[in-house]
Formats: sequence, C-alpha cells, structure tokens
Amino acid sequence: MTGERALAAHAYDEAIGHFENAREATPSNATEAETANLLFGLARAELGARELFDVGHALEYLCQAFDLFVDADEPQKAVEVVAQPLPPVYETTELPERIARALELADTVSLEHGRLLVNAGWFAGTHEADYDRARDAFERSLSIARNLGDTSLEGRALLSSSQVDYWHLDWQGCWENGLKAAELAARNRDQHGDMLASEWIARVALVRGEPRQARAQMATALELAEKLRERSWLGTTHVMGAIVSMLEGDWAAARGFSDRGLALQPREPRNLAIRALIEAQVGGSASSDAYLERLLDPARRSAWGQWDRAAVASFIPLIGRLTGETTSYDLAGAEGNAALASSAAPFQRELWPRIGLGLIASHRNDPDATSDHYAWLKQQQGTAVMGLGLAVDRLLGILASSMGDHGAAAQHFDDSLGFCSRAGYHPELAWTASDYAQLLLEPSTPAARDRARDLLDSSLETARELEMHPLIERISGQREALRA
Repeated sequence: MTGERALAAHAYDEAIGHFENAREATPSNATEAETANLLFGLARAELGARELFDVGHALEYLCQAFDLFVDADEPQKAVEVVAQPLPPVYETTELPERIARALELADTVSLEHGRLLVNAGWFAGTHEADYDRARDAFERSLSIARNLGDTSLEGRALLSSSQVDYWHLDWQGCWENGLKAAELAARNRDQHGDMLASEWIARVALVRGEPRQARAQMATALELAEKLRERSWLGTTHVMGAIVSMLEGDWAAARGFSDRGLALQPREPRNLAIRALIEAQVGGSASSDAYLERLLDPARRSAWGQWDRAAVASFIPLIGRLTGETTSYDLAGAEGNAALASSAAPFQRELWPRIGLGLIASHRNDPDATSDHYAWLKQQQGTAVMGLGLAVDRLLGILASSMGDHGAAAQHFDDSLGFCSRAGYHPELAWTASDYAQLLLEPSTPAARDRARDLLDSSLETARELEMHPLIERISGQREALRA
C-alpha cells in the first residue's frame, strides 16, 4: 500500500493523503477490519505529521481502529493498534481505556503485553499522577523483556520510565533510566529510541546545571529528529535548543532555535512563552508582547491544554518581573490555581504553576501564600527549572526575602550564585547578583553595602555583555540607592 510505503519513508503528510484517498474510495460494504486498517494507518501518519498538542484526531482514529478490530474478532490486530510506541499525549483521550482492554486480550507473558504495559505505565504516571502504578507497569514490562531477551522492549520500557521519572521530578531516576535506554537504543540501532533518550538526558543535564552535556545530547537528538521528520519531535528539539541557549545568554542562537521550532509548531505554548521571555530579557517589550499575545489569543483560549495553562501561570509573572507589567497577574493566578486543583497533576505540572503563584504572592505581599509555595519549591533547591530559565535557589531567595527571612534569602542567593557560576547560566547569575544586592540594601550596613557594590559591579558587567537592558536599568537604580 502506498500509504504504508510513505510511512516507512517518514513522508507523513504524503501518507495522510494516501490514507485519506483510500478512505474516500472505500466501498460501503467494506469489512470492519478493512476500515480499521485504514484508520490505523491514518493515525500513525497523523502522529508523525501533526504538532505535539494537535494529535486529537490521531488518538480518536486509534480508538476507532481498536474497536473495529475487536468487533471483527481480530484481537491481535486490536492489541497492535494500542501497543505501538506513542508520543507524549497531553490531550484528554480515551486511549488508556483501550489499553486496559487490550491487556485483557494479550497473553500476559507476551511481548505484546509488555508493550501495552509501557503505554499503560506512561498514562498512569502522567495523566493520573500515579507514580507507583506507573513504576509497577514498567517493572512488569522489563521483566517480560528480560525473560524473552528482547532488548527493544527493554529499551522502550526504560525510556518511558525515564519520562515518567522526569514528570515526577525524580531527576536521578530519569538520568539513570535515560542513559540505559540510550545504550540499548545504540545497540539496537534504534534511531527513534536514541533521539528520545538523548532529549530526556539533556533535560536532566540542564536541571542539574550541566549545559555542555545537554548540548551534546541535543545535537544527537536534533540530528536524528531531522532524519525521522516527525513534526512534534523535531519542533521539540528546537525548543530544547532555545532553552539551552537562553540559559547561557546566547540570545541569537536562542532566537534561531525558537524560529525554527515555531515554523514547525506555530501554536506551541512553551516556545511562545520562552520567546516572550527571551525578548523581555533584552528589553524588546514590543516583541515580547507580540509573543505573549499569540499565547493569550482569545480564539485559542477555549482549546488551551495543560501546557498552555502552565505557560500562562508561570511566564507571565516571570516576564512581569522584567517589564513591570502586572495586568495579567489575575489570569496567571487563576490558571495556576486551576492547575493545582487538579487531582491528577504529576509534580512537573505542579512545578511551573507553583513558581508563578509564588512570584505573584511575593509581589502582592501575601506571606501565607508565599510561605506555602516556598515550602513546596524548597525541595528543588540546587536545580534549575530548565524550561523557565530559572535557578530555583534564586527564586527561593526572592520568596524568602518577601517573607522577611533575610538570613534564608541570603543563603539561597549565595547558593544560586555558586550554581549559576558553575553551570555557566550567565543571565541567571547576573539577576541573582542584583537580587542579592537588593537584599543587602534593606537594611544596610557598611559591610553589606560593600558586598552589594561588588555584586552590582559583577551583575552590570554581565548585563552589558549580554545586552540585558531591563537589568542594566535596574542596576542603575540600585547604584543610585547605594550612593544615597
């Protein structure tokens, strides 16, 4: 079939055309199995061609194909439909119910059962926030893989386990499982597995403050993504490239990655928000506003998914600290509180809203709310929130300062200075120095003023080198306060 050949060649748009033409030409007396085969092919093509947050139709086709194969009394084909590797699914879907049904159809010691357990574990960990159930599914899948000597299934289980570890902020688990998955993918010449493992390893490297490792892994992921030509993953690797460059202060490179990612996925909420932050860092308020407007477009709001809401909740307050613009804080707060109210939110989906809500509470001098978010976020000290370009210790310093705990704030700022200096996260290093100097000015002693002066000199040098105009302006005001 021409559609299958196009899929094999990673020509996903072409494959969609072939499968859609075949559906239109299907006679009314076609069997359920024939219709299911076309839907299965179309779903796979859609998953390769569509944006990461626009795979709803593909998921519906998979469910329909599964049901038709069951009705046609072809359980093996039904199992195949929902046992195949899936991209991260952030939309509401009935696919987990089909996977549960397929687990009843497949032999419990078969490879098919192991593959189903991988998908079941991923949904349990990310959609239901049930980390224990997810890990149990992965362990059972790994047991099947090792008993049957199937390293492909073993690598796939480790890879999905790594992703769920990430969602639950288990950085060490994500790192270890990602490295094991990458090793098996290389051994099996599994380009898709190698691409995904490299990306998740890169994410944890950035969290841990190891951008050189992240760059090496992202180079591998990008090379493979360009070969495989899956729109969602190619777009995501460009977003990751933008994040690495943003953390290091290479704005030109960050913009380039962002542009290429937006060309592939124009509505990608993380990229729109990251780009708005990049422009705000260098004082491009008009450009920053333009990207925020695309993110906040009322025509899109009714279709917002979890990442849209997380981006709104976190980036608006972050950008507000740069620009002084707080008119959208109510919207950000509402989206953040809605995210926290979800009983099925894994910790990663709670992290971004907590950051935004903490900054809003600090800005509004709400000590109780600030203290609540501070206590939750403290578990992440010594890391960076890579998608936000933020050192957690700096954030904790800001929150502790607003709570009146200057001793804790000073310690957090010291920790942030060390972390950002070691990592080479130059923009965060400069902002930390400015925030620390502000703390030392309130109240001030001669020794504190001397320390503040040194911090501001260091911060200004970096800010000028990176052309961070909002920070330069802030430092100017702080130096005036020092001279007063």
